[in-house]
Amino acid sequence: LAINAVPGTVNVVAEKEMLIKGEHGGRIAVSNLKVGGLVSYGEMLLGLDTGDLDLAIEKAENDLGSANRRIQIGSALQIDLDSKRDILSDIEYRFERGGVREIDVKNAQRAVKKVEDDIARDNLKDETLLMDLENKLKGLNRQREQMTIESPIDGIVTEIHAHEGDLIGGGQPLAKVVSLTRMVEVKVSEEYFVGVEVGMAARVAFLGIENERFDAKIERVIPVADAQTQRFTVLLDVDIAKDRLDSGL
Repeated sequence: LAINAVPGTVNVVAEKEMLIKGEHGGRIAVSNLKVGGLVSYGEMLLGLDTGDLDLAIEKAENDLGSANRRIQIGSALQIDLDSKRDILSDIEYRFERGGVREIDVKNAQRAVKKVEDDIARDNLKDETLLMDLENKLKGLNRQREQMTIESPIDGIVTEIHAHEGDLIGGGQPLAKVVSLTRMVEVKVSEEYFVGVEVGMAARVAFLGIENERFDAKIERVIPVADAQTQRFTVLLDVDIAKDRLDSGL
């Protein structure tokens, strides 16, 4: 039986490698990181000190409460408005009986309108202030949530770059988490790549596993060559126990 075999270099890689970074700077108060330790998606890896942020949140909550109480009480100009409306009613009553001029009515109406406009502007300022304070509080609470750094995947910690007590900056690499699921990559040279398709059979040998060959099938073909090596990547589904596929094999 003649077989048109395509050679390629095999390598086992982790399906995902995540470099853990924090969005905000601060001092690490708690660390659950341990090289070789298993972590789950959403598990806390690091916690930053939130003391100063907690004070800022408390102040923002107090400012928001004060603004709400001020709005509930209403504008201090309301008394002045009530007074000018009473004056207008009196002048309109006397105007109907010929006791005052029309210009006096218009002046009283303008006085009422001015106070109404002043109150409307004050209300608009209060509403704007309230929205600003609510957004500020939301931002501070979101920042506090982000001071707890969680694992983005299930995996194993392979690197640690920061420890409890360290002062870190936002965006600084803190650790690396590698998924436990593995992929078998084959690098195929350009001259052999034409005709390679999903579903084709393969046989695989690993340098770290002597005297064994494993059946496989092409699972995915990535039709873009590496810019430096001009080799294409093919992903295999290999008939092998997953616990034997060590990353780097």
